[in-house]
Amino acid sequence: MQCRKRKNLKELTLCLHSWLFAGLAACSPLLYSPLVPEEPLRAPDFCARHLKLFGYQPTIYYPKRPNKPLFTALVTQCQKMDIPFLGEMPPEPMLIDELYELVVDAIFGFSFKGDVREPFRGILGVLNGLTVPIASIDIPSGWDVEKGNSGGIQPDLLISLTAPKKSATQFTGRYHYLGGCFVPPALEQKYQLNLPPYPDTECVYRLQ
Repeated sequence: MQCRKRKNLKELTLCLHSWLFAGLAACSPLLYSPLVPEEPLRAPDFCARHLKLFGYQPTIYYPKRPNKPLFTALVTQCQKMDIPFLGEMPPEPMLIDELYELVVDAIFGFSFKGDVREPFRGILGVLNGLTVPIASIDIPSGWDVEKGNSGGIQPDLLISLTAPKKSATQFTGRYHYLGGCFVPPALEQKYQLNLPPYPDTECVYRLQ
């Protein structure tokens, strides 16, 4: 299971790199890290480290910092690579537009349920006012995994992990990538995932 998660996160980074390399965004991404300590907790840190290796200059913002050894270790790894962390979120969309050319939305995972509370409601409000592109991981923050958008983020790029979720049918952004070429055929047939064939040795697939 651990191996699958690491591969999934690598594919996430490759999706972002493919998008960035295509020229849609330049080299200063701002990564919004998540609320809950699940797999998405590692995604921004993992993604930031690899984007740094690809030549980008990412910055990470954690609305809340868990006091857990895993979190501390991930932060240390990023600090050793000279990846900065924002102490406070810029209060106005135009400030983010001036400083960054891309925002990576990793605030909530697909398991998030319930109402969005502060400070996250305010964060989503600021992000919805941006003009720079937003890339959402798996589920745009504020969306229901099945019902879709109910006042959440409207990203330019959606990166679906393993398989597109039901809510992805409501995605109206410019680019939709899929990462996760490791699903066994029996599992794909059981859940009728209808996944696309990955070309050659590629582990990401552009859906639109």
